[in-house]
Amino acid sequence: MTEGLITEEQMVEITGLKRHNAQAAWFQRVFGFEPARRHCGRVILTWEAFNALQKKRCGVLEQEQDRPELCL
Repeated sequence: MTEGLITEEQMVEITGLKRHNAQAAWFQRVFGFEPARRHCGRVILTWEAFNALQKKRCGVLEQEQDRPELCL
């Protein structure tokens, strides 16, 4: 499944780790960011966000479209 939130089982498969703190530390180490977490400590991440992180890490992230200049 490549849509919606990553399940606990999928998170273990991705990180190779079972503990929530260890999973969060893995994301910090591998991708350089601290993921959102539930009150119980479980990492919350969508497949879309994970795939974007993978693409960025591999250098194949699609180029951003030009943004119009904001005048405030």
